[in-house]
Amino acid sequence: MKMIIPMLLVSAFALTANAEEKKKGEKPQRKGPPAELLAKFDKDKDGKLDEAERKVLRDAVVKKFDKNKDGKLDEQERKAMFAERAKHAKGKGPKGQKGPKGEGKKK
Repeated sequence: MKMIIPMLLVSAFALTANAEEKKKGEKPQRKGPPAELLAKFDKDKDGKLDEAERKVLRDAVVKKFDKNKDGKLDEQERKAMFAERAKHAKGKGPKGQKGPKGEGKKK
């Protein structure tokens, strides 16, 4: 349970679906992790994050947002993480898209 939120964050970055409408008969394409995450965490430069690289990313997320240093993210720390994520993603996703547990504002 301790690592679910950071894993969801990684999954959200790694498994973002193509925002374009899919064409009839075609499967939607998936995008990889954002370029800034690959630049920082893709040590073998293969264009994707393997399990070890994802663990380093999760650990970095926990270290950055775990203000009380208990090794996990509590509700307040998760809200801060999602707020920063939303700030960086502003203008990149569909309007009105909500974050985990319905957090976020419709525009």
